[in-house]
Amino acid sequence: MTPYKTKPMIIQTKAIDFGLIHRAGWGLISEMGTGKTMAALYWALRLKLKCVAVLGRPDDLDTWEEQIQLHTTARYVNICRPSSTRERLKLVKPVDGVTFYLLTYDSVKRMRKALDRMPWDGVIADEMAELRHWSSAKT
Repeated sequence: MTPYKTKPMIIQTKAIDFGLIHRAGWGLISEMGTGKTMAALYWALRLKLKCVAVLGRPDDLDTWEEQIQLHTTARYVNICRPSSTRERLKLVKPVDGVTFYLLTYDSVKRMRKALDRMPWDGVIADEMAELRHWSSAKT
């Protein structure tokens, strides 16, 4: 069974192909609504990545949940959904069949040691402005 539920648009196919050629260290920078999230999902699945951290703001992670369900059959864990850090730490472990682990930038700071033990083979950072802001320089 294919992990894809939808067919990419031409612009998304070009972005996915570009990502497959460059594999790491590339970015999708375009207008809202052009399918960057879906292209990133398909990129990770086409590379057969097994443990991908998706970093974003809380609102962005809600969008990622919707997009994963809409476009793929991949499993995911929203590590930031539980209310306590203790509950979140329980979710930070490799789980068979789970591909995407949704994290906020702040949770990365708070759970660094546990996250360092994960066998990450991919990272997708949404809204890169979060990373360059002075208050999140440690991230």
